[in-house]
Amino acid sequence: LTKAEARDAMARLARDLGKRRSARLYRAFVQDALQWMASIPRVETRIYYAPRGARLERIQELAPPGAVKALRFLPQGGGDLGGRLSRAFDQTLAGGSKAVIAVGTDCPLLGPEMVALAFAALARKDLVLGPAADGGYYLVGLKRRAPSLFEDIPWSTERVLEATLEKARRSGLAVSLLPTLRDVDEIEDLRCLRLELEEAWRKGSLAAFPAHTFRALALDAPAS
Repeated sequence: LTKAEARDAMARLARDLGKRRSARLYRAFVQDALQWMASIPRVETRIYYAPRGARLERIQELAPPGAVKALRFLPQGGGDLGGRLSRAFDQTLAGGSKAVIAVGTDCPLLGPEMVALAFAALARKDLVLGPAADGGYYLVGLKRRAPSLFEDIPWSTERVLEATLEKARRSGLAVSLLPTLRDVDEIEDLRCLRLELEEAWRKGSLAAFPAHTFRALALDAPAS
């Protein structure tokens, strides 16, 4: 979970929503993410937070009751997003994990079903990516170290996925792509998310429905 990236996106939303409403919305994103992450069986879930000096208990309070024991909280460390992702993968793989998946908190439609698909893909491929509608990715998974994959990437641009795929090609990594999802960076993303969640609520199509986000959209951040 990359608090720094969420903060950058939150700043963009704050231009339209205001700081308080955008902060409540991203708090809801994190609450929903921690809830479904803690429910995944037979998977060690690590929460990489920033900055290092953040009050850990404030972050842990966002987890559902009784779920903190199922989550391991670690500081991200310094550097850009690429450096922090590379460090997280290195640490986890060095600990004996056979496959590692990293996700952010700004994609409320992401849930355990997509993570299961990602782990299944890693049984056949070296790298799995979840494309985001804005040209980035909401999920990345590896089963071996690939530090060059995160180097010299134009983060926070529409070229993130394209540049990552080129890095994978040069490194000889076999890639699997998941379905495209929308993360939330701009006010238009928020409008689309609200419509998608209303439809999912009617159809019951999400096993891990992001209830905190749904409530925040309805009460705090109306997309008008």
